[in-house]
Amino acid sequence: MACAAPSTRILVPTMPQKLTPLIPARLRRIEPALRARWLRLAVRAWGGGGGPLPDWSARPFNVLFVRYDKLGDMIMCSGVLREIVRAHPTISIDVLTTPANAPALANLPFVREVIAHERGKRGGFASVAYRLKHGSYDAVIDGLVWRPSVSSYTTKLMIASRARWRIGSVGRPNDFVYNVPVTPPATRYSEHHVDHLARLASPFGLGAADGDWRPEIVLTEAERADAEARWGAISECGARVLVNLSAGHPERRWPDDRFAKVLGHLRQRVPNAKIAVIALPVEQSSAEHLADLAGGVAVIPSVRELFAFVARSDLVITPDTAVAHAASAFARPTLALLRRRAEYHIWVPYRTPGRNAFGDKEETIAGLPVDRVIDALDELLDEQMLISTSYQVAGSSMSS
Repeated sequence: MACAAPSTRILVPTMPQKLTPLIPARLRRIEPALRARWLRLAVRAWGGGGGPLPDWSARPFNVLFVRYDKLGDMIMCSGVLREIVRAHPTISIDVLTTPANAPALANLPFVREVIAHERGKRGGFASVAYRLKHGSYDAVIDGLVWRPSVSSYTTKLMIASRARWRIGSVGRPNDFVYNVPVTPPATRYSEHHVDHLARLASPFGLGAADGDWRPEIVLTEAERADAEARWGAISECGARVLVNLSAGHPERRWPDDRFAKVLGHLRQRVPNAKIAVIALPVEQSSAEHLADLAGGVAVIPSVRELFAFVARSDLVITPDTAVAHAASAFARPTLALLRRRAEYHIWVPYRTPGRNAFGDKEETIAGLPVDRVIDALDELLDEQMLISTSYQVAGSSMSS
């Protein structure tokens, strides 16, 4: 590790975050400009690279993809990674993400390695910078296309990779780190987030019509078999309905009493439905209570178990969470509960059969009317013909 120290000294060009509260208020207002100045100097000093793009099929290339926000966002990136490798099998892709996101990338044949990195841990950046420096990366892609500006941390990671080509969506503050700029949508809300991500494949010769950008999750035979057994153990013989309560943010959490009314209606419409209510461990009591009311079972799954449950379901009901994007990966019919926001349509399950029920407020879905959700559920049940008393696994012929 002797060579890690020089990299650490070079690759900390930004003002430490913990010092920000100590800066006088009038100087704090100019901090973004000072931070941008530091970043620009760092890119000039240690960025380098650039020049004409290569023939990506001419020889082996190593590419690093950076995305370290939430699990659902990571799931949505899988399609663009797949299509880049499909177009150029000579490319090997590593993904830098958080440990919490790593399960979404397990078993993907187009991802060579997952670099799990927890931002903010003592010594964490020095360790990952050392690893990236020795990764022999030819290109690095910033997958955080929705951020209002290119973060200083992403800039440091891209520089640390020592990649010749730095690819990212421009039109944002601090986009000078990219020497391969990618044109963003005409407006922030003009296309789905997955289609925005697909633009990152343009430096590799791919246009919007050149790939299938649907997210992908790959299950093992054991994971599929376990999910099948757990669904099979639920009494009743009808459609398999997965109901997710939990959300990573409280504003996306729909109240239990409203879920109870929808589940009661579901039981009336599909008396023989197999209902599984899933939640995070901290909400186990809510899951058990609602499952008892609906005549179903409560399940507190791991991330991989969750994916398998989704894959073997006939209908998914969920707030705007990673569950919705997992349902998109398996093309499972989905009823998504969302806030009314200007950009609502860019986060719905991507090209997935189903309905999206929107609340009336931007701040929270808590006030989303029950009747609106029930109407959407009825439409979806009729469309998917899930009220039959006979049962056949809807996903039995799909690939995992």
